[in-house]
Amino acid sequence: MKKNFVKKTLATTLALAMVATAMPAAFTTASAAKAPALNKKAKTLYINDNEIGSSFDFNISNKVAKSTYKWTTSNKAVATVNSKGLTKAATKTGKATISCKITLPTKKTKTLKATVTVKENATKVWVKNAPEKEIGIGEKAYDFNSSFSTASGATATDYRTWEIDKDSNTAGATIDAKSGVVTTTKAGEFKVRVRAYQNKAKLAANDTVDSEWLTVKVVSSLLSVTQNSVTKLTATFDDNMKETVKAADFAIKNKATNVVSAVKGVSFSDDGKTVTVETFAQFADSATYVVTYGGKDYEVATTIGEVATVEVTTATVVENKETEIKYVLKNANGVDITDAKSSSVVIDEVENKDGWLNGNKLTIFNKGSVAKVKVTYHTYKYATNGAEEGAVSVEAIITAVEESSATVGNYKNYVISDKAPNWNKVTENKNVICIGDSGKKVFVNATNSDNKTVTDLKFYSGNDDVILVSEDGSLEAVKEGSTVIVVKNEKGTILWTLPVVVKAERKANAISLSNNTVTVIKNGISTESVDVKVKDQHGDDMDASKVALTAAKAVKDYNGKDVNVSVVAGKVTVDTTNDTAVGTYQYKIALDNDNNKVTVLNVVVKEIKDTTKTPSYQFDLSDRTVDSVLDSDFDKKNKSVDIKVVSYLEGMKYQDVSKDQTVKITVTKDGKTVENAIDADGKFNYVTVSGSSIIKADKGVYVFTATVDGKQVAKSSITVNDTQVAPTVVVNKTSVDGSMATDGAIVKALNNACTVKDAYGNELKVAIVGYEGTPLASANQIFIKNVKVEEDFNGLTYVHTVTVSRTFTIK
Repeated sequence: MKKNFVKKTLATTLALAMVATAMPAAFTTASAAKAPALNKKAKTLYINDNEIGSSFDFNISNKVAKSTYKWTTSNKAVATVNSKGLTKAATKTGKATISCKITLPTKKTKTLKATVTVKENATKVWVKNAPEKEIGIGEKAYDFNSSFSTASGATATDYRTWEIDKDSNTAGATIDAKSGVVTTTKAGEFKVRVRAYQNKAKLAANDTVDSEWLTVKVVSSLLSVTQNSVTKLTATFDDNMKETVKAADFAIKNKATNVVSAVKGVSFSDDGKTVTVETFAQFADSATYVVTYGGKDYEVATTIGEVATVEVTTATVVENKETEIKYVLKNANGVDITDAKSSSVVIDEVENKDGWLNGNKLTIFNKGSVAKVKVTYHTYKYATNGAEEGAVSVEAIITAVEESSATVGNYKNYVISDKAPNWNKVTENKNVICIGDSGKKVFVNATNSDNKTVTDLKFYSGNDDVILVSEDGSLEAVKEGSTVIVVKNEKGTILWTLPVVVKAERKANAISLSNNTVTVIKNGISTESVDVKVKDQHGDDMDASKVALTAAKAVKDYNGKDVNVSVVAGKVTVDTTNDTAVGTYQYKIALDNDNNKVTVLNVVVKEIKDTTKTPSYQFDLSDRTVDSVLDSDFDKKNKSVDIKVVSYLEGMKYQDVSKDQTVKITVTKDGKTVENAIDADGKFNYVTVSGSSIIKADKGVYVFTATVDGKQVAKSSITVNDTQVAPTVVVNKTSVDGSMATDGAIVKALNNACTVKDAYGNELKVAIVGYEGTPLASANQIFIKNVKVEEDFNGLTYVHTVTVSRTFTIK
């Protein structure tokens, strides 16, 4: 039995060895060499055609001879695959598993799998919830939402980010790029848009799809109104109101008697949030007044009462110069009642060893000497013991100083610019100039002890090797470095030294587009343009029309089926041809001095399927917020906005119908019709040249309404701002020789009484050409509210309205 077992075992072993020797070599490879594998385990495809592609050919390495392969997809709506492994994006975005089942000759099977992610770039993105009206000031003032669409209708897979146009942001607005929540800090406007992008690299290269800029208006609020003095109220706002509030905006009346208190004028605190409203007549004691502003009423309790405190506000006088001693009388509520009670004030000299007191005017001969004075408010009411009841007095020490110290304090801001700034909008110093910058000057914002703008300044360089400085503030950068600009008054006394930095000559360093995606319609409006934006290496904007750019280059060969793209003078224009096919095309535009600095323009070509339907209409405006500011190099041409009404079919631009006889455009401002607001060329001129004169449209919001056959079909608006720095009018005297017989005689007297200087500090001779005023009951007196000041801009004249609010005696 044992022998038979050994024989059987040996026989079986030999048989197995013979079978192994006879097996095909391929199966030996399958068991001993590398296993079959896919060339990719994960792949991203795009439905739309781009550089990543919409298809991929899956291949298998280490194939076993005579094996069979079966390819399948887990989701045909997302990705399809053929019998060779060629996988294509289908019609929906998402994920699909591509499987390949391998059957070996031995009938054993092995399945290889890869994950395919299908995406599609957005071809359009928009703000979903534009504010119907203005928004307020504060944190989380508004929460923007967005939506986007694709060429195929599939769900877009792009990321989205929000941004605010910093150049037009006058509302101090910031936005959370991810959530779209915006915070505002002051009244004004800002432009916001949402951008769709494929990845961070694409975003950095401005290869994005952008919504149109949405202009949002931010409004301020009046927080409170309180009494300031016997003729003044303090209105407190949540924002700088210097550019917004006018005296005519306030109405004041006595609640009990309905007697109206006419407003004489308004003045502002440095931050513009506190507005002092002055009336001609004094307020009644223990009364209530109703102040109306912006359609809302605010009640103010007024008191005069008796003097509770005396404050001497004069602390210094100019040596050897007679100076009036100024003081403030306040009642128990802290209200300034000086105007009502000053006739009962007496000033006495307590000590003055180096000068004298003449009534209420003090003279101290030498710098550093001091005088002690006593200011007393008298009631002239006496008790039975002879003591005066209710009298209030205070002593003060006054020091003599040299004139420059007494009249000019520290500057508020200074800027280097090619034009005078609007100081109300300057929040920080700008002290950088680059080599090669032309037309630059230094401007300083400073006031004297009378709170008047200081203009008689002269400028000098701290180092001529770094920067050359002319006395009028003109600058020429010489070499990179840092130094100071020395500022002196007309006597040569050094007032300040202003740090300045000279940087390297400007070179184009970054390029972007005002819109990275445009849509053109083959059988509709087939031409569109976008602006090129260029920044230098310092991050400052450059004039793109003067920067050399490359021609637009297609990212791939479109076989002549794409569009014409031209780049001329900082503008990119797209136009379809007869051969243009519906689809999406991409073009790269780069800086000529550095082809690595590039931006991408996406062009979406569409076609209207049915042009017989009734269209909808929208305004197409070349700008929605404009500034009528004039420069010394004004080009003598109108400043305007192109006004078009465009018909839409199937959500696409079809025709410009602006000049169609059935379309009528009306323009209103503050509810009133503005006649002839649009010229024959379809332009709204907010600055117009008429002969030798320049005329500006009034600041504010202009509403444009389009009607077809009497039915309103479209509505839009344009906001006109004016950041022009008006000349300053210094009143040298309020009593002047002359006549009040004619307007011309009054104007002549005003020119004799005042000095007018432009924003650069240059005196304008005989600049006052008109006035707004009211003759007073007193003979030879007139209250001048505003004067009309004429200024030259490159040979043309513009007439400013400058507030004076002073009473003049002309005789």
